[in-house]
Amino acid sequence: MKKEIEKTKKQFKKLTREKEQIKTEKIKKKFKFASLELLKFIANVVEATFLIADKKALYRYAYGFGWNNRDLSRAIYKLKKTNYITTSDLTGKQSIELTNKAKIQTVEIIVKKIKVSEKNRFLSFDIPAKFNYNRNKFRKIIKKIGFVKVQQSLWVTNKDVTDLVEAAIYECDVEKYVAYIVSEQSDIDGLIKKLLFPKDKK
Repeated sequence: MKKEIEKTKKQFKKLTREKEQIKTEKIKKKFKFASLELLKFIANVVEATFLIADKKALYRYAYGFGWNNRDLSRAIYKLKKTNYITTSDLTGKQSIELTNKAKIQTVEIIVKKIKVSEKNRFLSFDIPAKFNYNRNKFRKIIKKIGFVKVQQSLWVTNKDVTDLVEAAIYECDVEKYVAYIVSEQSDIDGLIKKLLFPKDKK
């Protein structure tokens, strides 16, 4: 009888531990989801040119979208800890700035806010085969930024996405293999227009 009681106690403790573990995992997932949602929210409200937000203004603005201060503080802490944002007082106000990692995570949100420029931006790269993972990752990101392929390893966009390109280059660790060129005119402007504005084709 004593053995049965001890066995039951052990089973109960085990079930309690498992229950607590499941609860902890659910909380972690909840805060991870909340943090990424906040990251998207910040990317939507920051200036496309600076990607910096005033912290107090962000709190006020987020409150209007259903965020309370407690959840907001926790999400900001999580984003800082996972290197998605940095905070500073350089402007005399507490500011939140997106890191390169965050810019890549929210690149499609940011690029929508960037206006079309009169100048074209070209990317040319020759990343060695031994860095195949980096090359594929870089290619996926520049497509999200809005670059279209002109020819082998030459891509173009008509938006000023310099900051996002720099973020992609450093995040993919391909600084040595990429050239970024800004041009008002080129001998392939006709082809570029067709690539960037395919609906205009007759």
